[in-house]
Formats: sequence, structure tokens, C-alpha cells
Amino acid sequence: MRSSPSPLEQPSAPIPVMARERRARPWVLVACLGIALASVLPLLGLDGWPYNHEGFSLFERAEAFRRAFVAGDFFPLWTPFSHNGHGSPWPFFYHRLFTTLSGGWAWGLGSAFRGVQVALVLVLFVGALGMVAAARMLGLSPWLQVLAAFLFCFSPYAYLDWVVRGAGAELCAMMLYPWLLWACLRLRDEGRGGGWVGLILAALFSAHMVMFLYAFFTLAVALGFMLRRWGWRATLVATGQAALVVLVLCAPYAVLMVRLEKHFNTGALASWVPDREYVSLVRYFWDRKFHWGKQWEGLTPEIGRAVSLGLLVLGGVRLASRGGVRSRGSTWAFLLGCAAIYAVLQLPLSAPFYRAVPFAHLLQFPWRLVAYLTALLVLVLCLLVEDTAGQGGWRRRLSWGVVGLTIFTGLWFGWRATHPRYPVADRAGIESELAALDRPWSGGEYIPRSVVEGGVPPPAAFLAHEGCERLDAEPREALHGALHFDRITLSVASSRGCAVRFNQFVTPFIAADADASARFVTTQAGTLEVQLPAGEHRVVLRRRGFFELLSRQLVYAQSP
Repeated sequence: MRSSPSPLEQPSAPIPVMARERRARPWVLVACLGIALASVLPLLGLDGWPYNHEGFSLFERAEAFRRAFVAGDFFPLWTPFSHNGHGSPWPFFYHRLFTTLSGGWAWGLGSAFRGVQVALVLVLFVGALGMVAAARMLGLSPWLQVLAAFLFCFSPYAYLDWVVRGAGAELCAMMLYPWLLWACLRLRDEGRGGGWVGLILAALFSAHMVMFLYAFFTLAVALGFMLRRWGWRATLVATGQAALVVLVLCAPYAVLMVRLEKHFNTGALASWVPDREYVSLVRYFWDRKFHWGKQWEGLTPEIGRAVSLGLLVLGGVRLASRGGVRSRGSTWAFLLGCAAIYAVLQLPLSAPFYRAVPFAHLLQFPWRLVAYLTALLVLVLCLLVEDTAGQGGWRRRLSWGVVGLTIFTGLWFGWRATHPRYPVADRAGIESELAALDRPWSGGEYIPRSVVEGGVPPPAAFLAHEGCERLDAEPREALHGALHFDRITLSVASSRGCAVRFNQFVTPFIAADADASARFVTTQAGTLEVQLPAGEHRVVLRRRGFFELLSRQLVYAQSP
């Protein structure tokens, strides 16, 4: 049965306050854009990119998608430009969202280098707006909304993702999480919005499939509060809406991944498991092992010293104050409940969970959940600032001091993170690698299982032949080297028979058609050879699209 909200939990804002809120929105929007630009700006003028864990992968993935878009393939599943030119399905298996954004900007700007930079600003802008939206749902004032956006985008873990680790996919998931909080707060406060939850979860699936799974903890907590407040009917409707959107947008892709992974070495990086990747609790609050601006090797799970100190000081003051934390009962319970779940999952006591729950081990690094924990703790801090400042006197001055400290340390930290004193790869070197475009290899991930034992074969011509007297191709560029293709039509003639070699791995992503007299052979290198008798022949090589692959796997269950 639907219950009436408590006045303390959902106060009605006076009309003048609502009017001021509306008037403030344009400058809040501008402030969010400024925050996103400021966080990346020092590196925009750098003639190169700092060394990071992923090397040039951010740019290489963007370049591969740029070439796909130029070729008219706007949902690439296969790239011919990897593994010594033998191709790779990483566009299908790897997290798509950041690569699609950066590849799209690279296509428009004509530069993968600039495309990645613009995509970073855009993703951070989306994250800043998400923090503003979540903070607004919590009833925070516009200036605290902007503070939340600033502390989030200038947080150590955000910089760790895109500067140190080169993890554009995880950064996307981190920046989408505040929007999930916003949608979940709508479920709790308004009893509706399941469709928005589904859309945001679908975006998280595209951003980072593992982080998508761990977002369901937040949704579960929100549904618990929704059930208590709005009853079974509203909760089931919202859950059904979210589930329907996720199933329609994500299930076909997930099913195809499960069906196709048997052909590829998707477990190449499985040596990293949560049991072995816990870090000391102290490092979350004060990490002396990682030196920002001086190193790119290693990592740090630090939440932020000023934020941690602010939480400790203002949290203590709030608990000691009259009324404790009861005035925001459900808000504190929701934020702190979610934070507690993600915190516990980073402690060794969570090891049985990772061993027992299917797919939980795919997280690999428990400290990844700092991406979600950061947003929650920043919102908690902003609530504490507002509550403490509202008490006036020395508490108000203390809250201002905490705000000043977090802003100062955030700016100082951002400057250190984006002014590296370690090696920087020059842009000319990056562009040279992009022209060759043989990576990312990702430790041999996604190569066909049939060639794992022998290793990736050496480079070979994209198209080669033996014994053919005439070999023409449409498009003709295929005769001169690899290209992102939709269809390649070969016209072949020989008086004694010949063989045409298509030096791409034989996988379900590639199809070959010829007349009945042709023989299709998988070479020792795992690539395709078409053996043709004497005469004239037409051979068609093409890439399969998503729905063709899905129908083949579900209806026909055919192997390559």
C-alpha cells in the first residue's frame, strides 16, 4: 500500500527556492563543462601523451573505429588491423562505449589523437552533470551540486582511470554511475522511473560489462526503499520496466558473446583474480606508495585525503549534534548502505563472495569499486557540509574550511596528475603506431583458440595467391593492403587451378562464398585459403553483421 512521504524525507521546496534553482541551472551547466575541460586541459596542449598501463590502446581502438566508420560500418564487430594483420574480434568483445565515442570524434576530426581527447572531456562532462542531477535529487543547493561535480571529476580514482591506467571504458562506467544514483533516487522518492534505470544500466553495459553487473547492488538497495515506501505494485512495475529495457538492449549482445567466446581466447587475462588483488586498507585513505606526477607504474586506490578528512571531521560533528542523522533517515541509509556494500567488497572478508557467486570474479580487482564508492562518499560529504553549515556558528565556519580544503587540494592534485615528470610519448610516435595499427593485442586476448598454442603467425600480405594468372579485386585497395571491408569481390582466372589466401583468421565474423567447385581450407596459421580449379571464378569475402551472427548462432548453431 502506498504510504505518504515523511515531511523530513521529502520537503516541499518554497516557490522562491525553486525559482532560484531554475535560474541557477545555466551557470551550473557551464560550471560542469568548465570542470570537465579544466581536468583535461593541461594535457590538451601536450604534444603527446603520458605513459600509461595501456600504452597507445586508447588511440588504437579509436583509430580502428574511425576506419570502420569511414568504411560505413557503424557497429564494428571485427577489425582486420590487429595480431600481425590477421584480424581480431576485440571490437565485439571489448567494452564499446568509450571506443565508439572516441572513434566517432576521430572520424569527424580526422584524428584519433584528438578524438580521444574530446571524448575524455565529454565523458567527464557527463559525469559532472550526473553528480549535479543526483545532488539535486538529494535537495542540495546549486553551489553544493557544483562542488559534488568538481570533487568527483577531480578525484584520484578518476585520474587513475584515464591518466595512469588508460582505462577509458572504466572511466565511462564511473561517470555514468551518478546517473544511476539519480534514477534510483527517483525510484525511492517518486515511485517511478524504471525506464530511466533500464536505459542507464544499458549504457553501463556498453561502457563496461563487469561494472554493469556490480551496479545492480545499488539498484537492489533502491528497490528495497521503494518497496517500503511505495508498495509491491509500484516496485514490480518499475522493476519490470528496467528489466524490459535491459533485456531488449543488452540480452541479444550478451547471448551472442556467450555463444562466440568458445572460439576465442577470452580468458587470456584470467590470472588476475580478486583473491590476489586486495590492497591495504590504509592505502584507501593515505597512499604513500604511489607518487602522483612522478610515476605511471603501479596504482593507488586512494579516495582523496581531503575528502576522507572532511568525512571524518564533519561526520563526527554531525553525529555529536542534536538529532544525529535522523533528519535525513532514508537518504543516509541509501547512500551509506550502498557505500558499505562496495567498501566490504574491497576487503579480504569478501573472498568467499568472489569464489561462490557466478561471474563475480570477472571484477578481477576489488579496488575497481572505488569508481562507485567515490560518487557515494562525495555526495555524503556534500550533505554533511550542508547540514553542518546550517547549524551556524563555528560549525558553519568549519564546513566552509572543509570546502576550501577540498577545492584547494583537488586543484593541486589535478595539476600534479596532469603535469607528469615521467616519460611522455610524443605525438609523432603515436601517429606512426596508428598508421601501422597492429594493436591492441591485450596479452593475446581474443585470438582464436586454434592458434593459441602456436602463437600469432607472422605478418603476411592481406591478399595473396599461388598459381593464379589473373586476380582482380573490388575494391582494388584490397590488393595493396588491409582495409576495413564490408565485402571484397575477387575475380580469379587460371589455366591449371590456383589458391587465393585471405590472411585473416577463420572465425564466425568472416564469410567466404564461391562456386561449388571451390574448396575452403583453414591454413596452419589459422587463416583462410580458397583452392580453385582451372577456369574463371568469383570469390566473395565479407564480414557478417550482428543480426546474421545472432541468427546463425541461435537458429543454425553453425561453426565457422
